[in-house]
Amino acid sequence: MWGVVNGGGTAGSIQMPDLEIAGKTGTAQVAEVGKDVGKNKDHAWFVSFAPAYKPEIAVIALIENSGFGGCTRHPPSRAIYETVSCKRVRQRPRRPGGLNPLIYGRNPRKT
Repeated sequence: MWGVVNGGGTAGSIQMPDLEIAGKTGTAQVAEVGKDVGKNKDHAWFVSFAPAYKPEIAVIALIENSGFGGCTRHPPSRAIYETVSCKRVRQRPRRPGGLNPLIYGRNPRKT
């Protein structure tokens, strides 16, 4: 699931520099297409969690009748992660020297 977001997979557009996300995209097929094709497109979904190796939050986005592709299902998930990430940065204590470990990674010397 890490590779779907970070390894050139189908959810690369949700990557964030300060939060490592893992996830899985999918499509739920509509059983029967009726006369109104616009309302009977497949459903797109994206399930994800972060941080990838010690999850604290999970997000599931299901966009009804959106067809397939990440342009519809990733923006809602990304908005949630951006909100969570902003709160984490504000709440996280700073290391000596003023470097925030969430922004600069585990080793503050590597920027």
